[in-house]
Amino acid sequence: MSISSKRAEYTSLLGMVLSVVFFVVAWILAASSSSFAISAFKWQLLCSAIISAVLWFHFHLMSLAQQEKLEMAQIKENGDTQTIFQQDGSGLSMFEVASKRLTLFEKWFLPVLSGVIIIYQLAIGVWLISKVGIYIDDSLNRPQATAIFMILIAFATFLIAKYATGMSEQSRWKPIRAMGSYLLSIAIVAFLIGISMGLAQLKYTMMHRMLCWVIPSILILLGVEGALNIIFDLYRPRVPGECHRSGFDSRLLGLINEPGGFLHSIASAIDYQFGFTVSQTWFYRLLEKAILPLVILSVILLWLMSSVVIVKPGQQAVIEHFGKPISSEPLMPGLTFKMPWPIDIAFVEDVQQVRSIDIGYVVKEKASKEPLLWGQTHYKEEDNLLVAAQSSGSMQEQGAGSFSIVVTALPIHYHLKNLHDFIYNNNNPQKILEAISYRQLTNFAASASIETDSDDGSFNDESLFGYGRKESAEILKQRIQKAADKNKLGIEIVFVGMAGVHPPKQVAPDY
Repeated sequence: MSISSKRAEYTSLLGMVLSVVFFVVAWILAASSSSFAISAFKWQLLCSAIISAVLWFHFHLMSLAQQEKLEMAQIKENGDTQTIFQQDGSGLSMFEVASKRLTLFEKWFLPVLSGVIIIYQLAIGVWLISKVGIYIDDSLNRPQATAIFMILIAFATFLIAKYATGMSEQSRWKPIRAMGSYLLSIAIVAFLIGISMGLAQLKYTMMHRMLCWVIPSILILLGVEGALNIIFDLYRPRVPGECHRSGFDSRLLGLINEPGGFLHSIASAIDYQFGFTVSQTWFYRLLEKAILPLVILSVILLWLMSSVVIVKPGQQAVIEHFGKPISSEPLMPGLTFKMPWPIDIAFVEDVQQVRSIDIGYVVKEKASKEPLLWGQTHYKEEDNLLVAAQSSGSMQEQGAGSFSIVVTALPIHYHLKNLHDFIYNNNNPQKILEAISYRQLTNFAASASIETDSDDGSFNDESLFGYGRKESAEILKQRIQKAADKNKLGIEIVFVGMAGVHPPKQVAPDY
């Protein structure tokens, strides 16, 4: 006697009810905690409810078909077929309504419903991805209480997922594997959200921000996989008596839910190709039993390796404990140990790497190898700078000042000398350095000149066009460094160049 589908029908119904209940709970938690990750998670729960509803209806039709077969078999045993139907009993087939309804559902309606679920996953995933940058926020409300509810959801869905997966080992209950795999993914996501909310209670929100992107990406990935499953299923030969696998039954989630099944598929392919039974060898049996412990052990070892911090020569590191630096002094080169991620996080930077900013100009996308001539435009954008100029006799008598406009290209090179100051004293130290450089250049140009010769005929050491450029660059370097130290930027200026100072293109021929 074949196994009844009633048990799978009730299990699917239980999964659907739990998914709907948890969907409502997640909706309330998302509104109360202002968590975009939970808001995205609730749409994943709704998809689980839809999948469970489809499976419940599928198993309900199976139950009706099985009951119909039992009734037809009982009629044949009683011998009533000779008086009502044809003598050989073949006329009974016209009364097998439930079986025909099941066949019709599996042939047409199940692929259509699979397509609807796949479209839902893709549409919701893309929509959530487009909203992440707008609604993501680090200010979470009641993260501790929210974490407890999410862990409870994870525990409940994990139990029903493993129960459904165990049932799917029976060939008659194979379709329920889709619900088991999907609920297991929900359990994992809910557990991760619970952990991230617990870390948010400690003011560490990076994991929560990551989940805001991961959850929509999972929906899109499952949607793409489901679409490929439907396409490949069109070309897959039908084997009589084989259980039909729906498009929303994810193979990727099956790798997590049943890791041994993936190895069994590989072994079967090798058996077919090479003609010997790999699945019966001792190595395969050992690997099939040990694959999950090996994966877990590897993940644990990788996690523990995050406790080791290697600071190479020329580098410095800062270690944060739950988002706060452990020490005000950065770590010097060497080997250091810390608590595993995400309890402690190490930021390692190459402090000897020379970095640069461009003051007064914006470089072109493709560097030009042409000579720097005054009558040409050298960069994508060039700023004008106001400088002092020698006044004529009439202007001196009237007490009016004389000014000129020049174009200045000022590359500034620097490296880090204190990583702690660079990271924590200012929100954007490079922008502050850029503002300091513009201010110092403007102040310096107001007192500088562009004449290459003094009144007595000697070279003008303060001229921006002549010999004075070298001295001007050194003065600017000192002033910028002094202002950077005052703002505790943690940087050291190594070079200030003034090779690109020239009159504007329109008046260059007059020079």
